[in-house]
Amino acid sequence: MISTAIDLSDIVFDQLAMGRLLRSEDGPTGQHILELCRDVEAEAKWLTDDNMVGVDTGLLNSSITHVLATEGGEIIGLVGSNVEYALHVHNADRPYLETALETVMREAQ
Repeated sequence: MISTAIDLSDIVFDQLAMGRLLRSEDGPTGQHILELCRDVEAEAKWLTDDNMVGVDTGLLNSSITHVLATEGGEIIGLVGSNVEYALHVHNADRPYLETALETVMREAQ
C-alpha cells in the first residue's frame, strides 16, 4: 500500500461558489428540490383526478402547481393551488397535498 500525505493548508474554499452550489435554485440542491416538487405535484394531481377527491370540473386538479423560492437564504419548494376551495377540500378528510408529500418522501428514501 502506498501512502501519500497531502498538505491541506494551501486549499482555499470559494465561499461564494459553495453558497451558489448549495443555495442556488440552479445548483444540485435546488434541482433536487425542484424534482421533488414536480413529483409531489404529479402525485397530488393523480389524487385529485377522482382517485381521492371527487371531481366536478377538474379545476382543482389543473390548478395544482409548484414553484421554487428562496427564504432566509434557503431554497424552498412550494406545491399548492390558488383555487379558492382548495384548502377546504384538503382539510375535509381529503388531504391530497399532505398525502402526496408523504408518498414522495417515502419513495425518495
